[in-house]
Amino acid sequence: MVATFYILLSLVVAATAVNDSEPAINEMRSAIFMINIALSQQAQILKELGNTTHAIMQERHCPPPYSRILDECFYVSPHSLSWDNARQHCQGLDGDLATPERVFALFSFLLDSGVPVTTRVWVGATDIQLEGKWEWLSGSPIHTSDWASGQPNNYDGAQDCLDFLMNEHPPLNDDSCSSKYRFACQHKDLYLITTVS
Repeated sequence: MVATFYILLSLVVAATAVNDSEPAINEMRSAIFMINIALSQQAQILKELGNTTHAIMQERHCPPPYSRILDECFYVSPHSLSWDNARQHCQGLDGDLATPERVFALFSFLLDSGVPVTTRVWVGATDIQLEGKWEWLSGSPIHTSDWASGQPNNYDGAQDCLDFLMNEHPPLNDDSCSSKYRFACQHKDLYLITTVS
């Protein structure tokens, strides 16, 4: 862009030195026209570059107390509650019990958060509507490959809520909803934070 300015300046200087002959004036007009086109194209490129840079400088974040894991927001509570009370607690944090798209991403997050392997952690799924039909609170079905060995077993006919067995792989387990365990909440939205205006 600076080079284009100097070319334009040179042409203006040259124009003052040239006599008023018609071919020189036409050549000068043609050169100025071409420079205007080049400047217009450069301005458009700079505008697009600025928009791209602006978009790159935007980042998605989770609201506190949630942490971003891939493209989802999770929080693990240090407290132990029943499944229903845990769900109410998560809803009070503008979320719900976790319904992860990737079970093992949440499982890794729980381990990284220091949840002991002897712990159970409530997550957001139940078969309370129809016995044996397990669904996440989001309505998505639970993949059979995510269940711990021998699960779900509906032990004593009273296991309608889902938890993670932190010492099992895969981790999903059905349990009595009245049991008190730690729990994982999930916020549904990632917030767009602009770092450059």
